[in-house]
Amino acid sequence: MLFNGVEYKIQFWQGEELGRTLAIDTETTIKPFTETPDLITFQVFDGENLYYVDRGSVRDFLAKHSTRTMVFANAPFDIDVIEKHTGLSLKEQLENDKCFDINILFRLWKLAIDGDVPRKYSLARISEDLLGIELDKNEEIRCNFADFMEVPTEEIPAEFLEYGAKDVIATFHCFTRLRMEITRLNSTNNLSHHIQILGGLALNRMYKNGIGFDEDRATELLRQLNATLEVQHVTMSAYGFVKGIKGNQQAYNNVINYLGLKLPTTSEGDYSMKESDLEKYKDNHFVKSFLDYKRTEKTTFFIRKLKGS
Repeated sequence: MLFNGVEYKIQFWQGEELGRTLAIDTETTIKPFTETPDLITFQVFDGENLYYVDRGSVRDFLAKHSTRTMVFANAPFDIDVIEKHTGLSLKEQLENDKCFDINILFRLWKLAIDGDVPRKYSLARISEDLLGIELDKNEEIRCNFADFMEVPTEEIPAEFLEYGAKDVIATFHCFTRLRMEITRLNSTNNLSHHIQILGGLALNRMYKNGIGFDEDRATELLRQLNATLEVQHVTMSAYGFVKGIKGNQQAYNNVINYLGLKLPTTSEGDYSMKESDLEKYKDNHFVKSFLDYKRTEKTTFFIRKLKGS
């Protein structure tokens, strides 16, 4: 198989030990982004050797190469697919900065050199930008790997195997190019890649699993917050300011005049209610109650929205 003028041999893994940096890619069934699809093929490239790992051997492959650096085109997607298929966790590799995502690296690099994050950053787009190579994203192939769910990897048609092989080779070469470019920027943390990949994985799982929400705890918290609002409201009322009634802006203006606070005014001539303007007066009894009230009120709005009430 030719890739960028170089001949590569597609091999099927039989327990061989590969190099220190492994580009890994998967082909899967098609499912909504809120679900993790099933693994169909698992392909790996170490810069010299290209292997397909049979579905039944993926767990053994990962155990044998647990200390390697693993590179993905879209790590949150592939890691979830792999963990679902094998039951293994890549948590240790992730925490030890042994997993890389070229989509993330590419965006961070572009942000560093251009001051803007590119809107398009697929493997095809990155390969064209970095390597000058146009990957063939044939929909007839890309969307039909599920046809081989019960087929041994060695028996999958050559055009499908070549499609997956080119993706994983491109992933490896894009990674080496990006690491070289980022090194030139003298970044000591790969432009914050480590925290970004962890965030990307967490966000991907939030899409699928949602966020746990305790209705009973939320109800009790709202009760406590409303009681706190009442106390804060009584304090402000003692100064003549009552929230939620007509004319309270003028009452607020009168309080600020009485306290002698030097607040900026709006275009209508009223004193500012912005937290940023009031912050330097937070030791004042009224201002502290006003700021606390606003922040408590925001929290109640957030909880009510989650509750759908």
